[in-house]
Amino acid sequence: MFDAETIAMKPQIDPIVTEALKELSPSVRHIRYEIRPDGSGDLALFFRVVLSDKASRTRASRLSVMGRVRDQICRRVFVPDLGLFPVFLFRSESEQAKMKDPAWAIN
Repeated sequence: MFDAETIAMKPQIDPIVTEALKELSPSVRHIRYEIRPDGSGDLALFFRVVLSDKASRTRASRLSVMGRVRDQICRRVFVPDLGLFPVFLFRSESEQAKMKDPAWAIN
């Protein structure tokens, strides 16, 4: 399912995600991503973003941080150039602590 070209994208994306996390900290605690098929079977770039509880406190602050995350990453990754659709999933630190989902674990 994943060809060499898809696998080769990871070294291009990793530093972008790392830099975005630095710039968005402390509102964003962690960003993970994976390249996998979406519901239609097309490859997509799925971002799992853990927000600080402070950033998630109100709807307005959560929406603001979510927009900044999307802007920071999409502006740098040039997702259309990669032929991938970006999908952003968000969760707060408290939500992750309750769910204990390893795919969302904060390192």
